[in-house]
Amino acid sequence: MSVYYRESFDYPPIRMFFYSNGADTISNNGNVTFTLNQAIQLPSNVLGYISLQELTIANTNYNINTYNNTLVLVDYASNTQTFTITPGNYTVTTFLTALNNVLANGANNFLGITATYSDLTNKFTFTCPHTYTLGLSANSTMNTCIGFPSGINTPTYNTQTGTSTTISTTITRNLISITFNQTDLLNFTDHTGTNRSVQIPPNALYGGTALATAINTLTSPYNITCTYNVGTQLFTFTDTTSTNPFIILSTSTCLINLGFSAVQNWTSSLIPVTCTLISPQIIDLSGNNCFYFTTNLATGNYNFLTLAGGSGSNIIEKIQLTSDGTGIEFFKNINQFKTRFNDKNITNINIVLLDKNFNQWIPTSSWTCVLDFIFYERYTELSHEKVPNLFQQMYKR
Repeated sequence: MSVYYRESFDYPPIRMFFYSNGADTISNNGNVTFTLNQAIQLPSNVLGYISLQELTIANTNYNINTYNNTLVLVDYASNTQTFTITPGNYTVTTFLTALNNVLANGANNFLGITATYSDLTNKFTFTCPHTYTLGLSANSTMNTCIGFPSGINTPTYNTQTGTSTTISTTITRNLISITFNQTDLLNFTDHTGTNRSVQIPPNALYGGTALATAINTLTSPYNITCTYNVGTQLFTFTDTTSTNPFIILSTSTCLINLGFSAVQNWTSSLIPVTCTLISPQIIDLSGNNCFYFTTNLATGNYNFLTLAGGSGSNIIEKIQLTSDGTGIEFFKNINQFKTRFNDKNITNINIVLLDKNFNQWIPTSSWTCVLDFIFYERYTELSHEKVPNLFQQMYKR
């Protein structure tokens, strides 16, 4: 005795014709629900399959839309500013113009940011004159459009570091002696106006690099770095976090030893800050080049498009958009692929269209489609029976 499934006689195939404007519930053109006058109710021994046979839809969506039109920039202090471009169909040239127009609204550390485009590398470069690092927020939806991976956090894309204020010594020093309680005190006022005092570890014969390292360890908690140039034999103190000056005070006992020309207050000088942020990959202004046709039926398909994907996906088909933004797409199920669904009581069909990033895709006009439902019933073949045809033999279990 054998068990197999054959096309059901009690539940014949059903072909449904849909027009989005004729839906019983229209949330938008990409989310419509049709209520069935007669529910489809299947017993446990009947399997249901669904297939999208045909779809006609206008490709009238913009390549820059409400899902990819915001740029969120972050400065060194984690301050953010959001720049939003009006949805539309953009070329590289018109997109660059629109981008610079909104960047002109930058404030504080985001003032004066400009974007340029390289025809050679197909990448954007952002130049910022008021912050020594510039990054992209994970909340920025435009990342892939401008050549960055989506969902990137700020620390990933720190840019070239510029300086804000700096002081350099003027007298060369090579071997330096720092004596305990005599020439070991460095007093300064940081960029917040707070007085600080650090004591340099004594050493009778410091090399310039070693002394700079020792000082840097003491001053870096206050955003001041100390470096030594072996070529010029000069020390440089720098604060890269603010345009406010810091002051090395005359009460310091190590000034002459370090190479300052006099025992006086030394105020840092402002150095123009320019940092650049270059996209690591080619820009992508293709927009939404496909969409997913989904229903409210739980199917046996697998979805690995999202982290929460896996079996039980409700995706029926992926539709590639091959026309431009003014064309019509015609889909036909050439391979006659059908998907098994698990539902046994179907009272409505909810169709939702999702873009390539799994956001809802909302066409600007109506569309039509055809869905086929085919049912197979469990059949037990008695020992004296013969399998009726090859098709049934294929479905033997």
